[in-house]
Amino acid sequence: MKQNICIALALATAPLALLTAAASAADYDPPIFVEEAPEYVPVEIGSGWYIRGDVTYTSDRSYKDTSARLTPGLSNVALLTLEPGTPFSLFSFSEKQQPISGSVGAGYHVNDYLRLEANLGILYADKYSGSGFVGRENSYFQNPAASLGCNGTYSKTETTETTTRGLDDNGDPTETTSTSVTTDESRAREGCNASATLRDSAWNGTVNAYVDLGTYAGFTPYVGVGGGILYTRSKASVTAECKGKKRTNKGPMTGPDANGTTSQTTIDEAFLCDGSPDSATYNVASYRKSDFDFLYTLNAGVAYQVSDNTKIDLGYQYIDAPDVKGFKYHQFKVGLRYDLW
Repeated sequence: MKQNICIALALATAPLALLTAAASAADYDPPIFVEEAPEYVPVEIGSGWYIRGDVTYTSDRSYKDTSARLTPGLSNVALLTLEPGTPFSLFSFSEKQQPISGSVGAGYHVNDYLRLEANLGILYADKYSGSGFVGRENSYFQNPAASLGCNGTYSKTETTETTTRGLDDNGDPTETTSTSVTTDESRAREGCNASATLRDSAWNGTVNAYVDLGTYAGFTPYVGVGGGILYTRSKASVTAECKGKKRTNKGPMTGPDANGTTSQTTIDEAFLCDGSPDSATYNVASYRKSDFDFLYTLNAGVAYQVSDNTKIDLGYQYIDAPDVKGFKYHQFKVGLRYDLW
């Protein structure tokens, strides 16, 4: 009887226990579910970019067929005189060219076929020199006023020594000597050596677009065009070297005449340079000029993949500056491209 009563009580209190448990569970926060984070993949900052360096050979440039001329308008008239319309050509010429130069640059792969690239390089740095002679050598001895060349002073001194020999009242021999001097000075010009030096250099900065034409057995041919800025600088100087000269002519002895008189004339001639009588070097003319001009390029070449990030680049570049007369050059390049990915 008691057992049945206990079972009945348990069944009666079960719903109450369930309600009490539910009420106790309501006092706790709901569970938090955390999703697994995706795997971190670092972003490569250099992706698509590359750097390059090139050694270049520029086609021959020669000034051998160009006369370097000094015009009267450039001359220092106080030291060197050229007759109007009579420029002189430098007949001794030498040149020192540097056909090998270089460039550096950086580029970006827009896609598998298109690249953009910026370059900075030197095209050439050359030196030319020449020498010649202005005027007619020793011409001041004949006609100083007509000669060309360095300015100075021409002097002519005539010294005449006269000796009269005779007998005095006692029959003893006598000798009387007299000297006369005449001097003439005038402005003159003497022929002199001149030399000229010219230094030429050019740099360029360009932006080029290249189209890669596909890769075949590791070789990738390409073509491209570009434009940029050309910077040129020229520096020239002309100097003249004046040399002082002297000459002495002693004339023949004349006489004795009926009075027993003999005479001899000595002529001393000299040319003294302005500034320094014996020798002087004058800066006759100087010239400096620098310019910025537009240029464009046409490019072609082939790159070969030697490693995952490195290519050897063999290229040709035509450079033209339309506003600079005669500035058309052909360059051949050998370089390395290194991809930053």
